[in-house]
Amino acid sequence: MASSTGAVCSTSTSRRPRVREPDLTELAARSAIERVLSDYAWGVDRRDWDRVRSCYHADAHDDHGVYRGSIDGFVRYFSKVAASWDLTAHYVFPADIVFTGDGAAAAVESKVVAHHVRGEDDLVMGARYADRFERRDGDWRIAHRQVLVAWVRMTRN
Repeated sequence: MASSTGAVCSTSTSRRPRVREPDLTELAARSAIERVLSDYAWGVDRRDWDRVRSCYHADAHDDHGVYRGSIDGFVRYFSKVAASWDLTAHYVFPADIVFTGDGAAAAVESKVVAHHVRGEDDLVMGARYADRFERRDGDWRIAHRQVLVAWVRMTRN
């Protein structure tokens, strides 16, 4: 059985799972994908839109629900939206990464908690990023992202 880390486990008579370690190429790919997820969160929270843009392939499609379209349109739209918040903090949890085909693409799902503050308004939401990553010219980046919001909490302090 494959785990979310890609390691293959089987149960021996000693009741300890045996784990097949991923090879170095897979580990490097996983590390690169996790780095992109981190860069995205840091970029949004620091309003570093070049850093956000660098997480996507130039022809990527983003579906945030309130915005659906190209990465350039996404950056234009969300840079305006983000300007209305005093601060944001995006916390991305470890991703479930499943490589497909020849290893040049991966289905990546990660949970995120996004915290937005404006004056006395406090908006917190839980969501999942359902991403398709592709490796092109040696670089792993997002080719398609869909944000699936699970819950939202808005409070006024």
